[in-house]
Amino acid sequence: MHPNRPSAGIGPARLSCAGLLGLLLFVAACGEPPVLEPAQPTATEATTGTTAASVNTPTPEAAEPAGPPALLTTTAGTTEALVLGVASLPADAPAEAQIAMDITPGRYGGQLVIPAVEGPRSFNPIFSSSITDQYVSGLQFSPLYDYDWYHQQDRPALARSWEFDKASLTWTFHLREGVKWSDGQPLTARDFLIYTELLFDPEIPNSERFFFQTGEGETAQRYEFAAPDELTFTVRIPEPDAFSFQNIGLIRALPRHVIEPVWRRGAFKEDFWSQGVDPAELVVSGPFKLTSYRQGEALTFEPNPHYWRYDRQGQRLPYLERLVMLIVEDMEAMNLRFLSGETDLLESIKPENLNQLQDQAQAGNFTIHELGPSLNTTHYFFNLHRGGTYLNEEGERVEWEPERMGEEPPASLREFLPYLPARNARWFMDPEFRRACSEATNRQRMIDNILYGLGAPLYGPVPASNRQWHNPDIPRYAYNPDSARARLDALGFVDRDGDGFREDDEGHPIRFSIVTNRGNDLRERVVQLLREDLRAVGLEVETRVLEFNNLITVLKETFDYDACLLGLGTGVPPHPAMGGSLWRSDGEVHPGYPEQKAPQTEWEAELDRLYAAMKRTFDPEEQRRIFFRMQEIYAEMQPSIHLFTQESHVATRNGLGNLKPTIIRSSVTHNVDELYWEAP
Repeated sequence: MHPNRPSAGIGPARLSCAGLLGLLLFVAACGEPPVLEPAQPTATEATTGTTAASVNTPTPEAAEPAGPPALLTTTAGTTEALVLGVASLPADAPAEAQIAMDITPGRYGGQLVIPAVEGPRSFNPIFSSSITDQYVSGLQFSPLYDYDWYHQQDRPALARSWEFDKASLTWTFHLREGVKWSDGQPLTARDFLIYTELLFDPEIPNSERFFFQTGEGETAQRYEFAAPDELTFTVRIPEPDAFSFQNIGLIRALPRHVIEPVWRRGAFKEDFWSQGVDPAELVVSGPFKLTSYRQGEALTFEPNPHYWRYDRQGQRLPYLERLVMLIVEDMEAMNLRFLSGETDLLESIKPENLNQLQDQAQAGNFTIHELGPSLNTTHYFFNLHRGGTYLNEEGERVEWEPERMGEEPPASLREFLPYLPARNARWFMDPEFRRACSEATNRQRMIDNILYGLGAPLYGPVPASNRQWHNPDIPRYAYNPDSARARLDALGFVDRDGDGFREDDEGHPIRFSIVTNRGNDLRERVVQLLREDLRAVGLEVETRVLEFNNLITVLKETFDYDACLLGLGTGVPPHPAMGGSLWRSDGEVHPGYPEQKAPQTEWEAELDRLYAAMKRTFDPEEQRRIFFRMQEIYAEMQPSIHLFTQESHVATRNGLGNLKPTIIRSSVTHNVDELYWEAP
């Protein structure tokens, strides 16, 4: 909220596909994103007292930049800092603070109010799963290196530089001297090390472990992490892994002095730093720190007094006095709160609201930014889970899952209950049934009626706006209801009783429901049109709408659903490394049956093999060839049916300085530590 208005009372994160479905889960990028190549092992931030090197050098040799660097590591008062126009830093600044040279020095004060449709489930980075969790983690916990969402390139963060030794397959990260936690304690390499120790603790549930290993199953080998001194963090990879750099970017420093005692006594559980945490207990390294959380209402953050970034006038970032995340009922409420002046930006404009916002922009003192085709998609998928539960000797229900392809539950299991009834499993697991559903789906009608024409049909998980990785030649099961009916007829699914709906060859009605989350009006409208499309070819389909957190429980724990419609977003950085949780059979968001103990179909096993092969090659053209083949398999087998991608627009209150809107979400607040109000 603009500083001259009364107070109402989010920090970017590096996101992988280990987030939940419908969130920031997948790789995509506009333009020409960087690709990890063998000649890119070194990156150095320009440093006073040394030769200035480019932020992301293409070769190990440092190169003198043509002009002032975008980022600078400096010690107050050095000659080089003065030549570059950098003022002396405060006495309490880190010895190797980062100077943001490519922003306008701002003014302190005021608050920014951002809407959200859900609050965080946890403030613990190890257990971050939802989009809000990950956003809040980005506000409070800094990574080794960061990703510049605007320029789409990696940049130094807590590590001021790094290099890769090909002989030993070791990454070495050099940390900034003098950085402190928000409680004033020094931040060291051991704070990164504890993140990795927690990651591989078998008693701690975590979906990111597979990012830090090579090979599969029993032959998998872990990365080796070490902290040889206070300011050096090393990662040795057991074999060439072209995704290792992107994977390492997921690691965040955690305050070892706070967390290790809790962990050693076995108390580091999912309720540690969960929703009910006392904000005073949080110790952070990012730009903001939580100061209050009224569940279901709002979160308030204030600047970290020991944050390690400055502007060239020597002012410590962030500029904002407060950052408020206002929790609202749904996307329509977001729009109304923005129009009423209660919030300061709208990072997701519904197509039906665009004209209204354009008409009111001048009177409402805001600007609409057109960003182009979205990297996020809408899709639906069927429950393909092959497990279930049974009663153990103590009379408790426990889970059984197949450990090899084709394995059936043993007859000895007591009162086994499959997650998916056998007849539904027979329908959903047949790719020909899924292809028929795709052909029954009228994507263009959805675009015309819901997006007001501001979108494009989509037939795979990688949209065309991702020009680097999109395969334009994948199989397309486009709208063709006659072909859909023919496919269903060939499966033996016909109307046997004249009621207008089909039955299978055993006489069971082809009846199922599609669930989506409450609070997203677009999805609620899409699922109704989808219901009409599928019923038009004789499938008896109903819909369900659940609160988001309840839906996550259904998708991750009870598996009590037939089909689900959600969104699929971009991973950050935009690189296939961030897509493993989608493509791999053991991935957390692998559609239909996540986290498989072993691939359950030949096509899933082939995707696993191809993903592993893509990790082994440092040749970007070979990576691209492999990834194109993966998209072909995915589109042919239709584990999820993609519908459309839409044109993106965001709105911001006028007077907000250092805006860098980008197609990659979060479109406006990815550089929230640099934002400021231009006038009091």
